[in-house]
Amino acid sequence: MKKTGLLLLITTLLVTALLSSPLCAKQLAMVKGEDDVVVKVFLMTDPPVVGSNNIRIELEDDKGNTITDAKIKLYYSMEPMKGMAPMSKKVRPVLEGDHYNADVKTRMKGHWNLTIKIKRKNADLLEVKTKFSVK
Repeated sequence: MKKTGLLLLITTLLVTALLSSPLCAKQLAMVKGEDDVVVKVFLMTDPPVVGSNNIRIELEDDKGNTITDAKIKLYYSMEPMKGMAPMSKKVRPVLEGDHYNADVKTRMKGHWNLTIKIKRKNADLLEVKTKFSVK
C-alpha cells in the first residue's frame, strides 16, 4: 500500500512539473542584450489558438541568475489587411515567481507580431521582436 501511494505521489509531481514547465511550450525567441541579459520568450499555448494564448518571458543575467526587477511591455499586432483596421494591443506581463506571464488574446487566424520592451534600472531599453501563427 505504501509503495502504491508513493508511486502515485511521484507520478503526480512529475506530471505537474512537466505541464508547468516551458519544456511543453514552443520557444519563440532567445536574445542576448547588450548588458548580457538573456531573454527567453515561450508560447505556452502550443499550438496557438484564436482567443487566449499565454506568453512566458524569462530573464537571466550573464551568470544564469533570474532577473525579476524589469518593467516589461508586450505589444502584439496583426498586419493590416485590405478593408480591415489594424489590430494591435498592449499588455503588461505579470511577474509570477521567476518569470513573467502575459495573456495575448488573438481575434482571428493568421500571423501575429510580438514586440517585447524590457526596461531595467541603469540599463538600456531592450527590445525583442518575434512572431507566431494561429492556424
